[in-house]
Amino acid sequence: MKIYISTYSSDLILHVLSYNLILIAWSVKYITFFAVCKNIKEFRARIQSNWNSLKDNQENEIICKHGLYGKLFTIFIAVIAEMMCVTATESFSLSNAVHAFGLFKIASYRMKNVLNEIDPHMCVTKKYFVTRNKIMAAVDFHRRAIEFSELLKTSFGPSYLFILTFGICSASINFVHIFREIMADNREVIEIIKSAFLIMIHLVYFVLGNYAGQEFINGDTLYYNTICKTNWYNAPLKTQKLILFVLQKTTKCYKVDAGGMFVPCLEGLATSFSMSLSYFMVLYSM
Repeated sequence: MKIYISTYSSDLILHVLSYNLILIAWSVKYITFFAVCKNIKEFRARIQSNWNSLKDNQENEIICKHGLYGKLFTIFIAVIAEMMCVTATESFSLSNAVHAFGLFKIASYRMKNVLNEIDPHMCVTKKYFVTRNKIMAAVDFHRRAIEFSELLKTSFGPSYLFILTFGICSASINFVHIFREIMADNREVIEIIKSAFLIMIHLVYFVLGNYAGQEFINGDTLYYNTICKTNWYNAPLKTQKLILFVLQKTTKCYKVDAGGMFVPCLEGLATSFSMSLSYFMVLYSM
């Protein structure tokens, strides 16, 4: 078996270089800062000296205006970098959650087909062994789904609770800020837009997090409903007992929780919105 396969084509080279040249260029830019670290310190010292050399308010306004441009560029790039970090971490969590949803659906699919393709003329003992193996396969994937979901819960549940708590407080504060800006005589449109943007980010995060939690509940509920809908009366007696045993074990719906204190679901989403509005009313009345 070949580990490496060498191929050559101009399209492949162009495709690879289109990405790698950008990475190489930015790597050189990053390394340059280490190479000229003494000059970086000199920049800061000269900027301080230039500011100290200003003589009147007009000069101060000119340099402050250009300093504001640099500040805005820094904020813009910092926001992009932060969004990239958030996107990377949240996409990883959501991708694994979607994988868990798939495991639940596979378990439901296997349970649905437990009694399919069973020859009615097959002897009872053979029917039992065939159906037992199918039930074991379905239960195995349901176990895998639960274990994978538990790994997600223990890994990211506490941090989600932390983010949810501060997110509710932050959303309430931004609601207060945006209403006070709207009611003020000298309202600032930029502040209103910033607060509205932050509120939208909170709402999207709440919706996605609670929707993912609801999908865990839906996946386990689908598995339970599939068991209930099986034609158990056509199965051998021992198989009926197995189905009854599995049914009893899955009566309690599986739910992921955040730190053992909050269950992400549609009801949890309504609770998050309600708490945000309640805190907003309290803060706004103060």
